[in-house]
Amino acid sequence: MEDRIHRAEEIMDQAWNSQRQTMKKLSTGRQIFLYVAPFPALAFFKIWASLGVTPSNLTIGSLVIFSYCCVIITIAYRWDKPTYFDWVIGGYFALISICLLVIPGIFGPFLVEYAVTGIYTCLFAAAFSPPLFGHDPFTYHYAKKDTPREFWENPFFIQINRTITLSWSGIFAIAIALSLYPSVVTRALLPLGLILGVGLPFSLRFPDYYLKKQGLPTRAEQRKIAQEAMTSQTHPVEPTLLPKSAWETISRMPDFFNAEAAGDLSAIIGFVVSGSETFEAYLSIQKGGCVLETRPSHTPDLVIRTPAEVWLAIARRELDGQQAFFQKAYQAEGDLGLLLRMKQIFRGRPSSLPEDA
Repeated sequence: MEDRIHRAEEIMDQAWNSQRQTMKKLSTGRQIFLYVAPFPALAFFKIWASLGVTPSNLTIGSLVIFSYCCVIITIAYRWDKPTYFDWVIGGYFALISICLLVIPGIFGPFLVEYAVTGIYTCLFAAAFSPPLFGHDPFTYHYAKKDTPREFWENPFFIQINRTITLSWSGIFAIAIALSLYPSVVTRALLPLGLILGVGLPFSLRFPDYYLKKQGLPTRAEQRKIAQEAMTSQTHPVEPTLLPKSAWETISRMPDFFNAEAAGDLSAIIGFVVSGSETFEAYLSIQKGGCVLETRPSHTPDLVIRTPAEVWLAIARRELDGQQAFFQKAYQAEGDLGLLLRMKQIFRGRPSSLPEDA
């Protein structure tokens, strides 16, 4: 018994230590500063350049903005790391400053006319290009600050970021087209209106809307669950009816199926167990009933991959089920909303089946 508990706790400790080593926390104030720092100067430049400037004034303005970008990148390195936007904005102003200093006669008139269009082109490239070359979307930098690490590999997290990335790419593409018309309205005011009135609200509200639609916890709920998992303590219990193996735990789950909680659910939950026990088992939920199968009738809606020691320890309440999941002591693939419902669907007596698995 002690060896099995120790092994399960060892797996949990390894997962949790790996997670803590890769996390980097920032204060809220520093996060906000890094998010917004590049954009006030950028907004000023777009409005100022749209009013009509000379090549010499544009050179001075570009050098000032480039110096400002260097400061922001330096601060970002000290606190966290620069974003794609930090690099492309800084690189853009470095390039036009060099062009205006070295060959002002050739580049001056062109940049006076299209400097703002160049900014939107760089922003579009920073939003649209990274995924094409196998890099993370630019939104990952921001989303990972607001989402527990346990969710980063979740397909829902990936889909949310892809959608937001495409929306920003579309906004910047529209801004490029608008900026071709020489007016402060089309080059500054309308694009800023799209960014502040459409892009930011969508980025803030869409993730929780999408998560709720999929039956998953919102970002605030994810943070709360992850925090509870980090601080919670489990207390082993030893009732005589607790299971003695992972196979016994899973094979007895149909006995504690709650048809009322399941409703009209039709799904297959698969278990792939490794470690001291190696087997596969499938729970088929159909028409208000649940049966155990050794082979699924169709592709499982949810697959749980777990070491036998971990699942048995959860069943015996020697480990917390939510903590084990969020620290990746076991893995789940497929319908994570179904995973979160299992506590209600299999609501067995506390002495016979875990309620927190």
